[in-house]
Amino acid sequence: MTESSGESPGAPVWLVTGASRGLGMALTQQLLAEGAHVAATARRTGPLDGLQHVNPERLLVAAADMTSRQSVEAAVGAALERFRRIDVLVNNAGSGLFGAIEELSDEEILGQLDTNVLGPWRFLRAVLPGMRARMRGTIVNVSSVAGFVAQPGNGAYNASKAAFDSMTEALAREVRELGVHVLLVQPGPFRTTFLGHSAGPASRIDAYPDYAEATRSRAGRQASDPARIAAQIIKAVQQPDPAFRLVLGSDAWSAMRAKLDVVSADLRASYAAAMSTAIEEQPHVLAPPDQ
Repeated sequence: MTESSGESPGAPVWLVTGASRGLGMALTQQLLAEGAHVAATARRTGPLDGLQHVNPERLLVAAADMTSRQSVEAAVGAALERFRRIDVLVNNAGSGLFGAIEELSDEEILGQLDTNVLGPWRFLRAVLPGMRARMRGTIVNVSSVAGFVAQPGNGAYNASKAAFDSMTEALAREVRELGVHVLLVQPGPFRTTFLGHSAGPASRIDAYPDYAEATRSRAGRQASDPARIAAQIIKAVQQPDPAFRLVLGSDAWSAMRAKLDVVSADLRASYAAAMSTAIEEQPHVLAPPDQ
């Protein structure tokens, strides 16, 4: 089913992926408490049964496999069948793969990219036509500080989130004249079961630490509260002119600030080399950086 181009009154309609636990569950609970309609998707929908029983009219639960275009389109179609439109899409679902670059197989890396990059892309392609037709809508892409700050053992996850961030930035520029706003959320670790469910390589190399096990051992010690992350996302969407990027968590903010300092220093150090590469001498459009 395609989304109706007509504007209908009523509560906002949100579609939240990865809604069966963690941040997705917190978002779904808070949105229902505020009176919104929610289409909640997940691979395993059992944890949402209680919410659906209490909110049968305002909550639609749909199974969705991020790695299947047909599954994603069926879930979006079910949401449109029930609510007629989607006002806000929250691309929240994802997975974690942790291991040294050398350890990870092609199949493992492609699986990480399929879930964390192509999965949200599939939801975008299914939802955007209706938003464009109505000249209204919001896309919330929940990424991670890991898309901006890389750590050893996080190469596949870092790569997936960096790609997701770049895609989101391009999307924001493509749709801003079409009435669709895009919000990139970059949180630090928050206290859910995500780290505990993180995968590692099938084949380990003894020269490297067991990065997957180290990641799983941090479960339960994350600094941020998913309910507070959810509240900030809802607040940002409800602003009349929200910023493109929302960084959440003191650890994420500090890590990104430190990375910006490093990038700034590298940029200054590269100035002479950068200006020397022109085929023909051109007037500098930028003043030399402060020394």
